[in-house]
Amino acid sequence: MYQFYRAVDNISHTGILIQIWIKTAPIQQFAVGREFRLKIKQAFDQEGIAIGVPQQSVNFQNYPKNGSSDRNKGENSYLSALGGRE
Repeated sequence: MYQFYRAVDNISHTGILIQIWIKTAPIQQFAVGREFRLKIKQAFDQEGIAIGVPQQSVNFQNYPKNGSSDRNKGENSYLSALGGRE
C-alpha cells in the first residue's frame, strides 16, 4: 500500500491545481502514478466531469492601405487575402 498527501495549490479562472505526493516502494512510482491517474479519470467520467482541452482563438483585422474607412475594400481586405473577389 502507499500513502498520499494532497494540497490545493492554486485556484484561478483556468481551473484548480491540486498537487499530490504519493509515497511508494522503490521503483514503483511509475506504476502507482499510472494507476492513480486512471482512477482519477474513471471517477471524473463517472461523475460527468469533462477534462478541458486548451484552446486558443486568433482574430485578424485587415486594414486597407489607402486609409479608407471601408475595411472590405483595398488590397488588404479579407477576401483579397484569401484570393477571392471583392
